[in-house]
Amino acid sequence: MLHKRIEMKQYVQLTLLLLLTLVIDAIFAYKITQNIHEAKQIVGLVNEQWNFDMIWRDVNFYLVIFAGFVVYVILGMVFNRVMQELKNYNPFHYAVRRRRKEIEELEKKRDEKELKIENLKKQINRIAAEVDRDTYLLNNVVLAPAKLYTQLANYSSDWFQFISQLPEPPKTRLEQANVGTYHKVLQKAGLKVV
Repeated sequence: MLHKRIEMKQYVQLTLLLLLTLVIDAIFAYKITQNIHEAKQIVGLVNEQWNFDMIWRDVNFYLVIFAGFVVYVILGMVFNRVMQELKNYNPFHYAVRRRRKEIEELEKKRDEKELKIENLKKQINRIAAEVDRDTYLLNNVVLAPAKLYTQLANYSSDWFQFISQLPEPPKTRLEQANVGTYHKVLQKAGLKVV
Protein backbone atom coordinates (compact mmCIF):
# COMPACT_ATOMS: atom_id res chain seq x y z
CA MET A 1 0.00 0.00 0.00
CA LEU A 2 2.88 2.36 0.76
CA HIS A 3 4.42 1.67 -2.65
CA LYS A 4 1.18 2.42 -4.51
CA ARG A 5 0.63 5.69 -2.62
CA ILE A 6 4.21 6.81 -3.25
CA GLU A 7 4.04 5.78 -6.91
CA MET A 8 0.79 7.69 -7.48
CA LYS A 9 2.06 10.65 -5.38
CA GLN A 10 -0.93 10.51 -3.06
CA TYR A 11 0.86 11.99 -0.08
CA VAL A 12 -2.26 12.80 1.95
CA GLN A 13 -3.44 9.19 1.71
CA LEU A 14 0.12 8.02 2.49
CA THR A 15 0.17 10.13 5.65
CA LEU A 16 -3.25 8.85 6.72
CA LEU A 17 -2.14 5.28 6.05
CA LEU A 18 1.00 5.74 8.18
CA LEU A 19 -1.01 7.33 11.01
CA LEU A 20 -3.57 4.50 10.94
CA THR A 21 -0.77 1.93 10.99
CA LEU A 22 0.87 3.70 13.93
CA VAL A 23 -2.41 3.82 15.88
CA ILE A 24 -3.15 0.13 15.25
CA ASP A 25 0.42 -0.80 16.16
CA ALA A 26 0.20 1.32 19.32
CA ILE A 27 -3.00 -0.52 20.32
CA PHE A 28 -1.25 -3.87 19.78
CA ALA A 29 1.78 -2.62 21.72
CA TYR A 30 -0.46 -1.48 24.59
CA LYS A 31 -2.32 -4.80 24.72
CA ILE A 32 0.90 -6.86 24.52
CA THR A 33 2.55 -4.74 27.24
CA GLN A 34 -0.53 -5.10 29.44
CA ASN A 35 -0.60 -8.91 28.94
CA ILE A 36 3.14 -9.20 29.73
CA HIS A 37 2.64 -7.19 32.92
CA GLU A 38 -0.34 -9.30 33.97
CA ALA A 39 1.64 -12.49 33.24
CA LYS A 40 4.49 -11.17 35.44
CA GLN A 41 1.93 -10.29 38.11
CA ILE A 42 0.49 -13.83 38.02
CA VAL A 43 3.97 -15.34 38.27
CA GLY A 44 4.78 -12.99 41.12
CA LEU A 45 7.54 -10.95 39.48
CA VAL A 46 5.62 -7.67 40.04
CA ASN A 47 3.11 -6.68 42.70
CA GLU A 48 1.85 -3.45 41.19
CA GLN A 49 -1.58 -3.40 39.50
CA TRP A 50 -1.64 -2.47 35.72
CA ASN A 51 -2.52 1.12 34.76
CA PHE A 52 -2.25 3.03 31.47
CA ASP A 53 0.68 5.24 32.47
CA MET A 54 2.90 2.17 32.84
CA ILE A 55 3.27 1.84 29.03
CA TRP A 56 5.53 4.91 28.85
CA ARG A 57 8.04 3.25 31.22
CA ASP A 58 7.82 -0.25 29.80
CA VAL A 59 10.43 -1.12 27.16
CA ASN A 60 8.14 -3.82 25.71
CA PHE A 61 5.78 -1.11 24.44
CA TYR A 62 8.58 0.53 22.43
CA LEU A 63 9.88 -2.82 21.19
CA VAL A 64 6.47 -3.72 19.78
CA ILE A 65 6.14 -0.29 18.17
CA PHE A 66 9.59 -0.67 16.62
CA ALA A 67 8.97 -4.28 15.55
CA GLY A 68 5.65 -3.33 14.00
CA PHE A 69 5.48 0.23 12.74
CA VAL A 70 9.13 1.14 12.14
CA VAL A 71 9.90 -2.17 10.43
CA TYR A 72 6.69 -1.75 8.37
CA VAL A 73 7.84 1.69 7.17
CA ILE A 74 11.40 0.52 6.46
CA LEU A 75 10.23 -2.55 4.56
CA GLY A 76 7.69 -0.40 2.68
CA MET A 77 10.45 1.97 1.57
CA VAL A 78 12.74 -0.91 0.58
CA PHE A 79 9.90 -2.51 -1.37
CA ASN A 80 9.18 0.80 -3.11
CA ARG A 81 12.85 1.19 -4.07
CA VAL A 82 13.04 -2.41 -5.37
CA MET A 83 9.89 -1.88 -7.45
CA GLN A 84 11.33 1.32 -8.95
CA GLU A 85 14.56 -0.45 -9.85
CA LEU A 86 12.63 -3.33 -11.41
CA LYS A 87 10.66 -0.83 -13.44
CA ASN A 88 13.92 0.78 -14.60
CA TYR A 89 15.29 -2.57 -15.76
CA ASN A 90 12.10 -3.63 -17.50
CA PRO A 91 12.80 -3.29 -21.25
CA PHE A 92 9.21 -2.32 -22.03
CA HIS A 93 9.17 0.51 -19.49
CA TYR A 94 12.63 1.58 -20.59
CA ALA A 95 11.49 1.72 -24.23
CA VAL A 96 8.37 3.68 -23.26
CA ARG A 97 10.42 6.19 -21.23
CA ARG A 98 12.93 6.53 -24.05
CA ARG A 99 10.15 7.16 -26.58
CA ARG A 100 8.50 9.70 -24.28
CA LYS A 101 11.79 11.51 -23.94
CA GLU A 102 12.22 11.50 -27.73
CA ILE A 103 8.66 12.79 -28.13
CA GLU A 104 9.35 15.60 -25.64
CA GLU A 105 12.52 16.57 -27.51
CA LEU A 106 10.71 16.51 -30.87
CA GLU A 107 7.85 18.58 -29.46
CA LYS A 108 10.38 21.09 -28.15
CA LYS A 109 12.05 21.27 -31.58
CA ARG A 110 8.62 21.61 -33.22
CA ASP A 111 7.74 24.50 -30.90
CA GLU A 112 11.04 26.20 -31.72
CA LYS A 113 10.42 25.75 -35.47
CA GLU A 114 6.86 27.08 -35.12
CA LEU A 115 8.23 30.13 -33.32
CA LYS A 116 10.77 30.67 -36.11
CA ILE A 117 8.00 30.26 -38.72
CA GLU A 118 5.87 32.80 -36.87
CA ASN A 119 8.78 35.25 -36.77
CA LEU A 120 9.47 34.70 -40.48
CA LYS A 121 5.79 35.28 -41.28
CA LYS A 122 5.95 38.56 -39.36
CA GLN A 123 9.06 39.55 -41.29
CA ILE A 124 7.40 38.61 -44.60
CA ASN A 125 4.33 40.68 -43.71
CA ARG A 126 6.53 43.63 -42.71
CA ILE A 127 8.56 43.42 -45.93
CA ALA A 128 5.39 43.01 -48.02
CA ALA A 129 3.97 46.14 -46.38
CA GLU A 130 7.18 48.01 -47.18
CA VAL A 131 7.06 46.77 -50.80
CA ASP A 132 3.42 47.85 -51.09
CA ARG A 133 4.25 51.27 -49.66
CA ASP A 134 7.25 51.68 -51.97
CA THR A 135 5.22 50.50 -54.97
CA TYR A 136 2.50 52.99 -54.13
CA LEU A 137 5.07 55.76 -53.82
CA LEU A 138 6.67 54.81 -57.12
CA ASN A 139 3.33 54.65 -58.93
CA ASN A 140 1.96 57.82 -57.38
CA VAL A 141 4.92 60.17 -57.33
CA VAL A 142 3.69 63.71 -57.41
CA LEU A 143 5.89 66.07 -59.35
CA ALA A 144 5.46 69.78 -59.18
CA PRO A 145 4.20 71.01 -62.58
CA ALA A 146 6.77 73.82 -62.74
CA LYS A 147 9.60 71.36 -62.11
CA LEU A 148 8.25 69.00 -64.76
CA TYR A 149 7.97 71.85 -67.29
CA THR A 150 11.53 72.92 -66.50
CA GLN A 151 12.93 69.42 -66.88
CA LEU A 152 11.05 68.82 -70.12
CA ALA A 153 12.13 72.20 -71.49
CA ASN A 154 15.77 71.51 -70.66
CA TYR A 155 15.58 68.07 -72.23
CA SER A 156 13.82 69.36 -75.32
CA SER A 157 16.23 72.26 -75.85
CA ASP A 158 19.21 69.91 -75.57
CA TRP A 159 17.56 67.48 -77.95
CA PHE A 160 16.75 70.22 -80.45
CA GLN A 161 20.35 71.39 -80.35
CA PHE A 162 21.49 67.87 -81.12
CA ILE A 163 19.10 67.33 -84.02
CA SER A 164 19.76 70.81 -85.44
CA GLN A 165 23.17 69.50 -86.49
CA LEU A 166 21.63 66.67 -88.51
CA PRO A 167 20.77 66.85 -92.22
CA GLU A 168 17.26 67.98 -93.14
CA PRO A 169 15.15 64.84 -93.74
CA PRO A 170 15.87 63.13 -90.39
CA LYS A 171 15.92 66.46 -88.62
CA THR A 172 12.28 67.27 -89.41
CA ARG A 173 11.12 63.77 -88.50
CA LEU A 174 12.97 63.86 -85.12
CA GLU A 175 11.67 67.33 -84.31
CA GLN A 176 8.10 66.18 -84.90
CA ALA A 177 8.68 63.04 -82.78
CA ASN A 178 10.14 65.16 -80.01
CA VAL A 179 7.18 67.54 -80.02
CA GLY A 180 4.74 64.56 -80.00
CA THR A 181 6.52 62.91 -77.08
CA TYR A 182 6.63 66.19 -75.22
CA HIS A 183 2.83 66.59 -75.60
CA LYS A 184 2.18 62.95 -74.51
CA VAL A 185 4.25 63.33 -71.35
CA LEU A 186 2.44 66.52 -70.41
CA GLN A 187 -0.96 64.93 -71.06
CA LYS A 188 -0.11 61.83 -68.94
CA ALA A 189 1.00 64.11 -66.12
CA GLY A 190 -2.31 65.96 -66.41
CA LEU A 191 -0.63 69.20 -67.39
CA LYS A 192 -1.62 71.66 -70.08
CA VAL A 193 0.45 71.73 -73.23
CA VAL A 194 2.14 75.09 -73.56
